[in-house]
Amino acid sequence: QIGRSTRDTKTTLNAATSLAHITEVLNCNEEVATNEAIDFMIDMLKNTKDLKHHRQGCRYFANLSFYKEHRDKLIKKEIATFLLKAIDGKLDEETTKHSAIALTNLSSHKDFMKQSTNANAQQNGENNHQSSRVEKWMIKPLIHLLDSGQLHKINLIQSACITLCNMASKPSLHKHFVHEPEISTIKNCLANPIDKGPGKGNELTRFMVKLVCNLTKNPEYLSHLLRKGFLEILFDLLNHEREKEIFGNVVTAIAYLSVQKEAQEKIIKN
Repeated sequence: QIGRSTRDTKTTLNAATSLAHITEVLNCNEEVATNEAIDFMIDMLKNTKDLKHHRQGCRYFANLSFYKEHRDKLIKKEIATFLLKAIDGKLDEETTKHSAIALTNLSSHKDFMKQSTNANAQQNGENNHQSSRVEKWMIKPLIHLLDSGQLHKINLIQSACITLCNMASKPSLHKHFVHEPEISTIKNCLANPIDKGPGKGNELTRFMVKLVCNLTKNPEYLSHLLRKGFLEILFDLLNHEREKEIFGNVVTAIAYLSVQKEAQEKIIKN
């Protein structure tokens, strides 16, 4: 209430910072997730000219997104659209990190893309073709996060990958993954994972394989994935036999690709 009752920027920033702090406490007070509190923090997200306010908004929603009981409300408030704008705007790394974390948690919601694309289409009076452009706009910035290839950004890249993996579970969105430059970025991240090596874990590899596995379930793009060399990369990833989830998804992806005659010949040779 204090934050919304004043236009003083220092007061609003302090109020936003306090709310963001409180959401970091396990089982935080539900008063920080009322409609009034969320609407106030949405105002912080909209304030892209003031990075400090904007960062606290992203931080607040990143923390709140960990609570399953609040995700329905966040999806209905179209938070994902604001968070994606923060990533697309190429703001500072801290703000991008909070946005990516929130999107990772929200992307598992059944209405994650549906709510945001419908809202944008209705707001702008768009047809199906333009709605498809909105979907692409939501996917493209996340794929570009995969392209940084810097080990110190591994958590950010993994967050983007998990969100994309959840998006790719919807076949209607696959068309936004398979064109250039997005498909080459995915291929490079799969072939050269920065988490590869002893003691580094394989979380990024695990979700990249799952992402590609989701894409191979769509018969429409199998020949395209073959031409891009994904089968050969999957062959190399068969050495993950000790990690059941990675190995299982690699084998599944190869199985889907095997319906193509060209793939059958390569599988026999290998």
